Amino acid sequence: MMRSKKHLLKVIYKACRPLTTKQVSEHAEMSWNTSKKFLSELYAEGYLRKKSMSNRVFWDLNVKRGEI
Repeated sequence: MMRSKKHLLKVIYKACRPLTTKQVSEHAEMSWNTSKKFLSELYAEGYLRKKSMSNRVFWDLNVKRGEI
């Protein structure tokens, strides 16, 4: 797994709550477009869950935090 993907997983893990794409990109200090690309790849690989609400997408880990 690429280093930037691992970094995004750590950002979401440390947040302890679902984050929007913008929040993830700000915490990871990378562009929104790059974050969106890697978050979508992590979702396709089964690492993340996503939930669309209005015009926002929330990302969270696809496992219970105690299982990590």
